[in-house]
Amino acid sequence: MRRYHVVLCGGHGKRLWPLSRENYPKPILPVLNGKSLLGDTVDRHQGLVDQTVVVTNHQHVHLVQDCVSAPLIVEPMARNTLAAIALAVVATSDSDALFMVTPSDHCIGDVEQYQSAVNQAMLIAETESKIVLFGVTPTRPDTGFGYLEMGAEVSLGGCPIVAFHEKPDAQTAEHYVAQNTFFWNSGLFCFSKQSLVAELERYQPAVLAQAIAALESADYGEQVLVIQPNCMAQFPDLSMDYGIMEHSANLVGLPVAFDWQDVGSLRALGGLFPQTDDGNFVQSGTTVMTQNSSGNCVACPDKVVALNGIHDAVIVDTGDALLISQDSDSVPTLIESVRAAYPQLKQTTRWEQRPWGRFDVLVDADGYKVKKITVNPGGILSLQYHHHREEHWVVVAGVATIEIDKACHDYGVSQTVFIPKGSTHRLTNKTDKPVVIIETQLGNYLGEDDIVRVEDVYGR
Repeated sequence: MRRYHVVLCGGHGKRLWPLSRENYPKPILPVLNGKSLLGDTVDRHQGLVDQTVVVTNHQHVHLVQDCVSAPLIVEPMARNTLAAIALAVVATSDSDALFMVTPSDHCIGDVEQYQSAVNQAMLIAETESKIVLFGVTPTRPDTGFGYLEMGAEVSLGGCPIVAFHEKPDAQTAEHYVAQNTFFWNSGLFCFSKQSLVAELERYQPAVLAQAIAALESADYGEQVLVIQPNCMAQFPDLSMDYGIMEHSANLVGLPVAFDWQDVGSLRALGGLFPQTDDGNFVQSGTTVMTQNSSGNCVACPDKVVALNGIHDAVIVDTGDALLISQDSDSVPTLIESVRAAYPQLKQTTRWEQRPWGRFDVLVDADGYKVKKITVNPGGILSLQYHHHREEHWVVVAGVATIEIDKACHDYGVSQTVFIPKGSTHRLTNKTDKPVVIIETQLGNYLGEDDIVRVEDVYGR
C-alpha cells in the first residue's frame, strides 16, 4: 500500500506573537538552528512515506515552498482540520492508500522512536482497518492539552479509546497523570483511505460530498492544487476530533513515549533554543550577558541583552514589538489586546520573506519608509507600479538588472535609480550572488497593498 504524509499547515501566527504573524506563521519560523518546524516535520518522515502533501492557505504558499519541496493543496480560507484532511484523502487516486496526518508545528526529540511508532500505526491501519490516534505518555500534569483515556492493549500495541477529555484544570490534570490510562491527545492520526472515507460517509457525508465537488472545480497547477473560494466556503468549520473521532467506533489508541512537544506558546518555543551554562534558553543570533538570572527564554536577534536578577521570563524583541512576561498563562490575553490596539502588528513583522528573497524595514515614518531589499540569485520582483509613492533605489551589493517603463539597464554598487509614481518597474538578479538595494519610499501612503502587479513569475 502506498503511504502518504499529510501535513496541516494552515495557522495564522497568533500564539507565538510577536515572533509569528498572520503573514509569517509559526511553522515557518527558523527556530531549530535555522530550520523551520515545517521543514523538520517533513524531514522526519523521509523513508517512512512515498509522498508528502502539505495543506496550507493561500497567504503562505511561497513561504511553504521555500521550506519544503512537496505538492500543495491551497485553501482560500480556513475551515478547520476535517476539511483539510478530507481534501487530501479524496485527492489521492490510490484507493488503498495509507495516511499519516500531522500538524506542521510539533517537535519530536527521539526521531527513531517516533518512526518506529509510525510504522506500528501503519501496520494497525493496514491490517485492522482502524483509525489510529497517537496518545503521548504525559510527563507532567499539563492543562494545555486534551487527553485520551485508553483501555488495556488489544492487539499490535493498540488500545481501545474509552473517552476523549477536554483540556482539564490543574487538579484534574494531576488526577489524569496519576492514573496511567490517560494520554495527551497529540493530534497525530494514521488510517487507510477506505477507513476514513467510510467514517465520512457514516458521520459527515456532506463534508465528503463537498470535498469531491471542490476537487472537481479546483485549479490544478504544477505541484499546486488550489481550491475555489466558493467551494471552500461550503465546508463546515469542524475539527477532525469533533467531526469524526468523537463519533467513530472504529478507533484505536497507540500509547507512545517519544519526546513530543506541541510548540503552542513562547515558553514552549524557548525550550527549543540552545541552553546556556547559566540555565537560560537563547535563540541563535542573540547575545545574552547575565547576573543572577536563569530560566529565561530570550529571542532578540542581533542584540546584546543584559539580564540582572531576572528568572523564568520570556523576552522577545522583533524590532517593532517587545514582549516581556513572567506569567505565561495570561500572555494570550495581553497579546489579543495588543493586536486589537495595533492591527498592523497582527499581520507583518519588520521583515518579510518573499519568493525572490526578503526585505527588512529599517525606518517607517510619516511620509517616508526605508527598506533593505535582498534578492536571491535568479530572483525576479514582479513588474509593478504604485499609485501613491515614488522610490529611490541604491545598489549596495551585487549587480541588479532594473527595468523602468520598458527601459532595462544593469546597475552596480553605489549606483542609484529613481522610480516615479505610476512607472512600471522590476528588478532581476541574473547573477549567482545576492543583490542588495536600499529603497527609500516617499509618499502620502506607503502600505504594502499599494502594489499593482502587471506580471509576476510566481503567480501572485
